[in-house]
Amino acid sequence: MTVDAEGGFYHRLKEKYGFGPATPATEMGERNDLGFTHSAAGAIAAQLADVGIDMNIAPVLDLLNPSKPDGECSPAQLRLGPERCRRARS
Repeated sequence: MTVDAEGGFYHRLKEKYGFGPATPATEMGERNDLGFTHSAAGAIAAQLADVGIDMNIAPVLDLLNPSKPDGECSPAQLRLGPERCRRARS
């Protein structure tokens, strides 16, 4: 089963359905803390695995900076994005 579980504005796996809170990708990026990203992404992955969801198609590098229309990634995105991918697979 596949889902887009990324937290944030469109987070559909709500606490009222038995899911815990999900840390939005924007918060992970703003904190710019590899350990926090590792923990937050792992928590989302564990919740999904617990209910039989085996694929999360949430983006790992959201480019929210309109001042960079060419899609240039920030240093935090380049550092944290791969960690979100690694934890999502565990």
